[in-house]
Amino acid sequence: MTENNVFYVGVDVSKAKHALAAAEGGRDGEVRYFGEIEATTAAVERFVRKLERKHPRLHFCYEAGPTGYGLYRQLVELGHRCDVVAPSLIPKRPGERVKTNRRDAVSLARLLRAAELKGIWVPDAVHEAVRDMVRARSAASEDLRKKRQQLLSFLLRHGRVFTGHKNWSRAHARWLAAQKFGHPAQQIVFQDQVDVITDAQHRLERLDAQVAELAPSWSMAPVVGRPPAETDMQRHFQVSPPSVHQMILTLERNRLIRRQPGVARSIQILVAPEDLPILDWLGINQS
Repeated sequence: MTENNVFYVGVDVSKAKHALAAAEGGRDGEVRYFGEIEATTAAVERFVRKLERKHPRLHFCYEAGPTGYGLYRQLVELGHRCDVVAPSLIPKRPGERVKTNRRDAVSLARLLRAAELKGIWVPDAVHEAVRDMVRARSAASEDLRKKRQQLLSFLLRHGRVFTGHKNWSRAHARWLAAQKFGHPAQQIVFQDQVDVITDAQHRLERLDAQVAELAPSWSMAPVVGRPPAETDMQRHFQVSPPSVHQMILTLERNRLIRRQPGVARSIQILVAPEDLPILDWLGINQS
């Protein structure tokens, strides 16, 4: 089969409906807009089965976005090629500001046929599940940090400053337990903030344990616990090699990490891991 036998389908995805357009192979092939279908697996399969009766070789594409990779996986399972494209990498004509579902679908089909679109790396289902868990863990870590800061701010307003070595240590916990306030309302506020911090700590500990349990089934399991290579960071953040390199240089300039030039996987964190939750979960060693 030549490229002229390929039927290029652009999909403008949304929560409720998908707009679809297709471009026939060849430079002068017809570009048609098919309309919209329900954003359900059944509706997508019906459309694909109907289309493949006349065009057995289909190549789909759609923009990466909040709808995720479910459509990609379904199309691949149905036996067709699909590319998920980063919106920032889609060519735009100067002055092209008006966006409609129809226009976007037609544009995707045309650009796909012209080989002007490059698909991003799509994680497998297990990788995506672990990523969701890691994001939940990062959110829990940030939530704990904010709650701790709220308590410290409350104490500071009332002239209570811990003079020990480090906040949130055992000595700090004993100091907190000894704090008493004259007005019942202030004591209630203080105890409530202590309780929500305890709950947030337990939540974070649960997620830590669940991530550790899931990690062996992850496709990135062989590199967990080791400093990442730049290619690992590129896949994780889904950015280009120059972007990753610039990220590392920025972290070095800010003295947040250090590395040995020319030595692979030599990145070390120079601050507390909770201050860099994403890099911490990439497995960078703390100094």
